[in-house]
Amino acid sequence: MKVFVSYRHDDTPHLAGRIADWLRARPDFAGVFIDVDVIKPGANFADSIQNALQAHPACVVLIGPEWIGPRSERVPRINDPDDWVRIEVATMLRQDLKVVPVLAGGVRMPKPEDLPEELRPLTQRLALPVQHESFHPDMTKLATALLGRPPRQRSVWRTIFAACVGLVAALIVALSIALVHGTMTGTALNERIGNGPVALFLYAAPAAGMAVGLWLALRHR
Repeated sequence: MKVFVSYRHDDTPHLAGRIADWLRARPDFAGVFIDVDVIKPGANFADSIQNALQAHPACVVLIGPEWIGPRSERVPRINDPDDWVRIEVATMLRQDLKVVPVLAGGVRMPKPEDLPEELRPLTQRLALPVQHESFHPDMTKLATALLGRPPRQRSVWRTIFAACVGLVAALIVALSIALVHGTMTGTALNERIGNGPVALFLYAAPAAGMAVGLWLALRHR
Protein backbone atom coordinates (compact mmCIF):
# COMPACT_ATOMS: atom_id res chain seq x y z
CA MET A 1 0.00 0.00 0.00
CA LYS A 2 1.15 3.54 -0.80
CA VAL A 3 0.61 6.15 1.91
CA PHE A 4 0.70 9.95 1.80
CA VAL A 5 1.71 11.63 5.09
CA SER A 6 0.26 15.13 5.54
CA TYR A 7 1.53 17.36 8.35
CA ARG A 8 2.29 20.99 9.13
CA HIS A 9 6.01 21.76 9.08
CA ASP A 10 5.91 23.95 12.19
CA ASP A 11 3.61 21.57 14.06
CA THR A 12 4.71 17.91 13.99
CA PRO A 13 7.70 17.49 11.62
CA HIS A 14 9.66 15.04 13.79
CA LEU A 15 6.69 12.77 14.45
CA ALA A 16 5.81 12.83 10.75
CA GLY A 17 9.30 11.62 9.87
CA ARG A 18 9.17 8.91 12.51
CA ILE A 19 5.79 7.68 11.26
CA ALA A 20 7.08 7.60 7.67
CA ASP A 21 10.17 5.61 8.71
CA TRP A 22 8.06 3.11 10.67
CA LEU A 23 5.75 2.50 7.73
CA ARG A 24 8.61 2.18 5.25
CA ALA A 25 10.18 -0.53 7.40
CA ARG A 26 7.09 -2.74 7.01
CA PRO A 27 6.67 -4.96 3.92
CA ASP A 28 2.99 -4.03 3.53
CA PHE A 29 3.80 -0.43 2.58
CA ALA A 30 5.32 -0.18 -0.89
CA GLY A 31 5.72 3.58 -0.85
CA VAL A 32 5.40 6.35 1.73
CA PHE A 33 5.29 9.98 0.63
CA ILE A 34 6.54 12.73 2.92
CA ASP A 35 7.43 15.95 1.15
CA VAL A 36 10.87 16.63 2.66
CA ASP A 37 12.11 13.18 1.61
CA VAL A 38 10.63 13.03 -1.88
CA ILE A 39 10.32 16.50 -3.40
CA LYS A 40 13.65 17.60 -4.86
CA PRO A 41 14.99 21.17 -4.72
CA GLY A 42 13.70 23.16 -7.69
CA ALA A 43 10.69 20.89 -8.25
CA ASN A 44 7.22 22.41 -8.57
CA PHE A 45 5.74 21.87 -5.12
CA ALA A 46 2.11 22.12 -6.21
CA ASP A 47 2.51 19.59 -9.03
CA SER A 48 4.50 17.23 -6.80
CA ILE A 49 1.79 17.23 -4.12
CA GLN A 50 -1.04 16.70 -6.61
CA ASN A 51 0.80 13.87 -8.38
CA ALA A 52 1.62 12.22 -5.05
CA LEU A 53 -2.01 12.32 -3.93
CA GLN A 54 -3.09 10.66 -7.17
CA ALA A 55 -0.53 7.89 -6.65
CA HIS A 56 -1.18 7.24 -2.93
CA PRO A 57 -4.67 5.89 -2.16
CA ALA A 58 -4.22 6.03 1.62
CA CYS A 59 -3.48 9.18 3.61
CA VAL A 60 -2.44 10.01 7.15
CA VAL A 61 -3.34 13.51 8.37
CA LEU A 62 -1.15 14.35 11.34
CA ILE A 63 -2.88 16.84 13.66
CA GLY A 64 -0.86 18.48 16.43
CA PRO A 65 -1.35 21.52 18.69
CA GLU A 66 -0.55 23.99 15.88
CA TRP A 67 -2.28 22.17 13.00
CA ILE A 68 -5.06 24.73 12.64
CA GLY A 69 -2.45 27.46 12.93
CA PRO A 70 -0.38 29.19 15.61
CA ARG A 71 -2.49 30.68 18.37
CA SER A 72 -0.81 34.02 17.78
CA GLU A 73 -2.46 34.35 14.36
CA ARG A 74 -5.66 36.37 14.19
CA VAL A 75 -7.04 34.24 11.38
CA PRO A 76 -6.14 30.54 11.68
CA ARG A 77 -3.85 29.44 8.87
CA ILE A 78 -6.19 26.57 7.99
CA ASN A 79 -8.71 29.20 6.81
CA ASP A 80 -6.30 30.51 4.18
CA PRO A 81 -7.37 29.13 0.75
CA ASP A 82 -3.66 28.93 -0.21
CA ASP A 83 -2.62 26.97 2.87
CA TRP A 84 -0.99 23.77 1.66
CA VAL A 85 -2.24 21.63 4.52
CA ARG A 86 -5.78 22.75 3.69
CA ILE A 87 -5.25 22.04 -0.01
CA GLU A 88 -3.84 18.55 0.70
CA VAL A 89 -6.66 17.50 3.01
CA ALA A 90 -9.38 19.00 0.80
CA THR A 91 -7.99 17.07 -2.18
CA MET A 92 -7.96 13.81 -0.20
CA LEU A 93 -11.57 14.26 0.86
CA ARG A 94 -12.71 15.35 -2.60
CA GLN A 95 -11.11 12.27 -4.18
CA ASP A 96 -12.64 10.05 -1.47
CA LEU A 97 -9.28 8.55 -0.51
CA LYS A 98 -8.80 6.53 2.64
CA VAL A 99 -7.97 9.22 5.22
CA VAL A 100 -6.96 8.49 8.81
CA PRO A 101 -6.54 11.50 11.11
CA VAL A 102 -3.73 11.01 13.64
CA LEU A 103 -3.82 13.04 16.85
CA ALA A 104 -0.44 14.00 18.29
CA GLY A 105 0.54 15.59 21.57
CA GLY A 106 -2.73 14.73 23.27
CA VAL A 107 -4.80 17.04 21.07
CA ARG A 108 -8.46 16.47 20.28
CA MET A 109 -10.06 16.39 16.88
CA PRO A 110 -10.92 19.95 15.78
CA LYS A 111 -14.57 20.90 15.92
CA PRO A 112 -16.37 21.25 12.57
CA GLU A 113 -16.99 24.95 13.19
CA ASP A 114 -13.23 25.51 13.58
CA LEU A 115 -12.56 24.30 10.04
CA PRO A 116 -13.38 25.52 6.53
CA GLU A 117 -16.47 23.83 5.16
CA GLU A 118 -14.50 21.68 2.71
CA LEU A 119 -12.50 20.17 5.59
CA ARG A 120 -15.41 19.48 7.93
CA PRO A 121 -15.90 15.89 6.67
CA LEU A 122 -12.49 15.15 8.21
CA THR A 123 -14.08 15.39 11.66
CA GLN A 124 -16.34 12.45 10.75
CA ARG A 125 -13.35 10.15 10.22
CA LEU A 126 -12.29 8.02 13.18
CA ALA A 127 -9.05 9.46 14.54
CA LEU A 128 -6.20 7.54 16.19
CA PRO A 129 -3.79 8.94 18.78
CA VAL A 130 -0.05 8.37 18.32
CA GLN A 131 1.97 9.18 21.44
CA HIS A 132 5.70 9.04 22.12
CA GLU A 133 5.21 6.73 25.12
CA SER A 134 3.16 4.18 23.18
CA PHE A 135 4.51 4.80 19.69
CA HIS A 136 4.92 1.22 18.44
CA PRO A 137 1.53 -0.17 19.58
CA ASP A 138 -0.11 3.03 18.34
CA MET A 139 1.57 2.60 14.95
CA THR A 140 0.39 -1.01 14.77
CA LYS A 141 -3.17 0.28 15.23
CA LEU A 142 -2.62 2.89 12.52
CA ALA A 143 -1.21 0.32 10.09
CA THR A 144 -4.16 -1.96 10.81
CA ALA A 145 -6.58 0.90 10.09
CA LEU A 146 -4.84 1.65 6.79
CA LEU A 147 -4.62 -1.98 5.66
CA GLY A 148 -7.85 -3.33 7.10
CA ARG A 149 -5.83 -6.08 8.80
CA PRO A 150 -2.79 -6.36 11.09
CA PRO A 151 0.52 -5.53 9.33
CA ARG A 152 2.86 -8.36 8.37
CA GLN A 153 6.26 -8.58 10.00
CA ARG A 154 9.36 -9.54 8.04
CA SER A 155 10.21 -13.13 9.02
CA VAL A 156 13.51 -14.14 10.60
CA TRP A 157 14.16 -16.42 7.64
CA ARG A 158 14.20 -13.43 5.28
CA THR A 159 16.80 -11.84 7.54
CA ILE A 160 18.96 -14.96 7.43
CA PHE A 161 18.49 -15.24 3.66
CA ALA A 162 19.57 -11.63 3.09
CA ALA A 163 22.68 -12.17 5.23
CA CYS A 164 23.58 -15.34 3.28
CA VAL A 165 23.14 -13.53 -0.04
CA GLY A 166 25.54 -10.83 1.15
CA LEU A 167 28.06 -13.47 2.27
CA VAL A 168 27.96 -15.40 -1.00
CA ALA A 169 28.20 -12.24 -3.12
CA ALA A 170 31.21 -10.97 -1.18
CA LEU A 171 32.93 -14.36 -1.38
CA ILE A 172 32.42 -14.55 -5.15
CA VAL A 173 33.85 -11.07 -5.61
CA ALA A 174 36.84 -11.83 -3.39
CA LEU A 175 37.67 -15.11 -5.16
CA SER A 176 37.22 -13.51 -8.57
CA ILE A 177 39.69 -10.75 -7.72
CA ALA A 178 42.18 -13.31 -6.42
CA LEU A 179 41.83 -15.47 -9.54
CA VAL A 180 42.23 -12.51 -11.89
CA HIS A 181 45.23 -11.27 -9.99
CA GLY A 182 46.81 -14.72 -10.00
CA THR A 183 46.19 -15.13 -13.75
CA MET A 184 47.74 -11.76 -14.52
CA THR A 185 50.83 -12.44 -12.42
CA GLY A 186 51.13 -16.14 -13.21
CA THR A 187 50.88 -17.01 -9.53
CA ALA A 188 48.81 -19.91 -8.22
CA LEU A 189 45.74 -19.05 -6.18
CA ASN A 190 46.96 -20.89 -3.08
CA GLU A 191 50.20 -18.91 -3.22
CA ARG A 192 48.33 -15.64 -3.54
CA ILE A 193 46.11 -16.49 -0.58
CA GLY A 194 49.20 -17.10 1.46
CA ASN A 195 50.17 -13.48 0.92
CA GLY A 196 49.16 -11.34 3.90
CA PRO A 197 47.07 -8.60 2.23
CA VAL A 198 45.26 -11.01 -0.10
CA ALA A 199 44.48 -13.42 2.71
CA LEU A 200 43.17 -10.58 4.83
CA PHE A 201 40.95 -9.40 1.98
CA LEU A 202 39.54 -12.88 1.33
CA TYR A 203 38.72 -13.36 5.00
CA ALA A 204 37.38 -9.88 5.60
CA ALA A 205 35.21 -9.52 2.46
CA PRO A 206 32.76 -12.35 3.30
CA ALA A 207 32.42 -11.08 6.87
CA ALA A 208 31.76 -7.57 5.58
CA GLY A 209 29.23 -8.91 3.08
CA MET A 210 27.38 -10.81 5.77
CA ALA A 211 27.37 -7.75 8.03
CA VAL A 212 25.95 -5.58 5.23
CA GLY A 213 23.30 -8.21 4.45
CA LEU A 214 22.25 -8.35 8.11
CA TRP A 215 22.13 -4.57 8.34
CA LEU A 216 19.93 -4.29 5.26
CA ALA A 217 17.63 -7.05 6.45
CA LEU A 218 17.23 -5.64 9.95
CA ARG A 219 16.75 -2.11 8.60
CA HIS A 220 13.74 -3.27 6.54
CA ARG A 221 12.14 -5.54 9.11
